[in-house]
Amino acid sequence: MFFGRFLMIIPLMGIAGSLAAKRKITETAGTFPVDGPLFTFLLIGVVLIVGALTYFPCSRSDRTSSTS
Repeated sequence: MFFGRFLMIIPLMGIAGSLAAKRKITETAGTFPVDGPLFTFLLIGVVLIVGALTYFPCSRSDRTSSTS
């Protein structure tokens, strides 16, 4: 359990180092701004939808028609 938990740190630290070493690029027309209200609302909406889909169980259509 110790190795399974802490061995994942090695690739994650590699990915973090790779992302930290990237150069910043200038904003263009295709760049999505992350400092405005649109990004905030989209982020909150996605978090709420994923949370709701995780919390509420899915409804099964075969539950209502029992033929036994």
